[in-house]
Amino acid sequence: MEHLGSGVPRILESYDRDCFKFSDNFLRMTFPAAEQVTPEVTPQVEQLISVIAGEKNRQEIQDKLNLNDRMNFMNNYLKPAIEHGLIEMTIRLFLFLSCLII
Repeated sequence: MEHLGSGVPRILESYDRDCFKFSDNFLRMTFPAAEQVTPEVTPQVEQLISVIAGEKNRQEIQDKLNLNDRMNFMNNYLKPAIEHGLIEMTIRLFLFLSCLII
């Protein structure tokens, strides 16, 4: 079982004392943020990113990927890439895309 007050010495083993700010009535602990993790993407999204350069419409991208099925393209390539923030639609009506490779 843990002992009361054992947390601070263990924190000091992992973090610098600069993480602690003392005042008359409280203690503020500020810890460095963890590194941001890049999302894993599917092979389909990787293929999509590899063929986009500048703005292209849906049909141009599908042609470069040799894809005929629009729903397959939308569900397995386009939507996941947008959800991961890798591409964005620039003109919604015509479904133009620009690549924002992170």
